[in-house]
Amino acid sequence: MNDVASNAVKQRWLWRLGMRLLSRGLREVAHLTEYAQYGGAPLLGFEQLLVKAHERSRAPAIANAVKLAAKTVRDGVVSEIVAGIQAVR
Repeated sequence: MNDVASNAVKQRWLWRLGMRLLSRGLREVAHLTEYAQYGGAPLLGFEQLLVKAHERSRAPAIANAVKLAAKTVRDGVVSEIVAGIQAVR
């Protein structure tokens, strides 16, 4: 996709302006979706909490995964999911 954007910017000035206007927002989205920021994600389908981290995770990402697990347990997320599923049945 990067090649497409690069070629588009080279071909038309309007696209170059659009990319310039979008660049800050795109950087923010990239920052928000950076796996190291969250560290991991809870996996559903288990009776106990299971957090899966990215295989390339380094210390900061693992620390964030542990924080995520602690918040998930503190907030009773697993119990809420179980209750929601049972309510649907």
